[in-house]
Amino acid sequence: MSHIRINIFLLCLFFTPVFIGESLSASEFEGGYDPFQSAPVFLPVDKAFRLSATRDDSIVKLYWQIQPGYYLYKHKLKVNVEDTPKFLKMAPGKEKHDEYFGDVEVYYEELEVEVSLSEQNTENVELWIEFQGCAEAGICYPPRKITISL
Repeated sequence: MSHIRINIFLLCLFFTPVFIGESLSASEFEGGYDPFQSAPVFLPVDKAFRLSATRDDSIVKLYWQIQPGYYLYKHKLKVNVEDTPKFLKMAPGKEKHDEYFGDVEVYYEELEVEVSLSEQNTENVELWIEFQGCAEAGICYPPRKITISL
């Protein structure tokens, strides 16, 4: 009987570090829940909403990769080129009732926005982009303003 107890004890010792190592993985904490804290751990804004931009002549495409559990507001998206607000072409968002803004459209997972440039914008152009998003777990980031040169 004591041999069985010793074998069980040794098996527990053998597997314990693997389970602890996996449960303490930093990748599981990013944007999730830390088992040592009761509050969620939120991603930095640039990781929650990854923005990239491409240009093809007079069309600029802005692409946001939105992490799971996060969303962007449609009404908070703005793009200016040389101090001129631009019309944004994008797919409709999903309807959401927001405790701060009421009924709004939001984007989950990804968002592609098309911006048409005027014919005067043949050289490098600077875009001023403003957006705002939130985490479903309970925080909204302040509006983010960035400049991109293409």
